[in-house]
Amino acid sequence: MIAKPTKILVVEDDPGMRRLVQQMFANYDYRFFPADSPRDAKNILQKQKIDLIVLDLLFPGGDIGGCEFLKSLKSNANTKSVPIVIISGEFGNRELARCLELGAADCFRKPFSKEMFIAKIEQLLRGESKHKEPNANAGTSLVLHIEDDDAWAELVRLWLSNKGSAVHRVSNRMQMRRFLSQITQIPDCIIMDIELDSTDGLQLCDELKENSRFQKIPLLIFSGRENMQLPGLKHMAVTVIQKRPEAADELMAAVKSVLAQQERTLGVLEVGTLRLDPRGTSPIVFDEDEQLCTLDRGLFSILRCLVEASPAAVADAELRRVSMRREDYRRRHSEDPAPKTVGSYVYELRRHLGRKVARRIVRIHGLGYAYVPPGGDE
Repeated sequence: MIAKPTKILVVEDDPGMRRLVQQMFANYDYRFFPADSPRDAKNILQKQKIDLIVLDLLFPGGDIGGCEFLKSLKSNANTKSVPIVIISGEFGNRELARCLELGAADCFRKPFSKEMFIAKIEQLLRGESKHKEPNANAGTSLVLHIEDDDAWAELVRLWLSNKGSAVHRVSNRMQMRRFLSQITQIPDCIIMDIELDSTDGLQLCDELKENSRFQKIPLLIFSGRENMQLPGLKHMAVTVIQKRPEAADELMAAVKSVLAQQERTLGVLEVGTLRLDPRGTSPIVFDEDEQLCTLDRGLFSILRCLVEASPAAVADAELRRVSMRREDYRRRHSEDPAPKTVGSYVYELRRHLGRKVARRIVRIHGLGYAYVPPGGDE
């Protein structure tokens, strides 16, 4: 069955702004319906099942205003559950409060950040819980994000998830303590805003660093407060980055550096395009950032031994030693009177890896097996 495209209604009298919103999502599988007035939008809603509405507040002529249209949408059984995002250059705190009271999901003042806007739209369309648990056994890096601003939390989640990290967000000290008391996988990194409504972020830094279980987790401060470099470093943060929409590259570089160091400490091996991750219940093999397979510990040990020795050959006796001793095999597989040969182990390993990577494992007569990285056999 072919999935239906997501439908977004943009109610905006400025054709340039309508085009701009659509261009922001040029790489997404969304279908846009432009409307230059609430009256036009009503006609579209009678014909189409819309997933999200972007709504301006002010319209020229005798048409109703955006607030009145928002109120009518939220009182209609067919549209009351549709997320509505307000975009306007004219609202102040009073207008903002009224829109949120009427049921708007969020409000953006023109001109607004493209990154923040996309992050919010993605969050609303997914309909996910703000505190959805990450998959701790996925073999990905786990990042704990302490942030009380929903838009910033979603933006950072979007940045990091695009790089393959699982993110868990908490917004205060109580949620952080609850999360850390229940986890089975220790976070690889913590990103913290120190301007939290109910908590002093620097005191939270001290609390983490005084806990023997969590004090070794690298801590990055990502905050809008200026001149925090020195105070942050004094409270044991590895770096301090000022919060702004264009800080994505700087934050990602810092997180990547920290996670790479953590992975080396925890035994993750990365050689060329191949990445071997022993964390979690089953070791995982990646190639070119794509997960290839999970392996049992014996096969994973063989592959790791081959990759670490590459391009040199590894003798059969060494591969047998690192995989499973014969007496262990007999104990675990009493139904098989003859323990597997190294050749059968390698055959099984190749089958799991798939043709592209399997062909890099070659037999060298008289020496054993070798892993030949891409380009090494050309």
